[in-house]
Amino acid sequence: MLKRNELREFKKRFQMSVEKARANKFVLPYRMSVPRTNCGFALIPIMKDMAAHRKTGLMNLTFAHKYEQHLPKCIGVSIADDVDGWFTAEWCYIEGAWEEDPEMERLLKESNPFRDVKMRELPRYTYRETQ
Repeated sequence: MLKRNELREFKKRFQMSVEKARANKFVLPYRMSVPRTNCGFALIPIMKDMAAHRKTGLMNLTFAHKYEQHLPKCIGVSIADDVDGWFTAEWCYIEGAWEEDPEMERLLKESNPFRDVKMRELPRYTYRETQ
């Protein structure tokens, strides 16, 4: 149950993921967390040569984002280019209490698959006035 300004940020990341998947360009996953709902989102563009491992990657990266941000729930989506301008999106939902995991700590320290986190306050969603 995201607010409009949160949905706008999700849509930006979703669209960037579609563009990168269509360009077959490797980028780190896009992600965001919404403290108000205690939910995180990981959006993963999939290159053509990674398609065979997309489900495993989706689950691992969704769990890694949930763990790194100390969240009780996280939604992941992998996005791959398809035929005739279409794309395929596969979703993953993980929910459970956050628990310390030394192995995950080690993996995230050795090779963190994410960009640095930036915290910011989203501006309110406004309507344009029509006359």
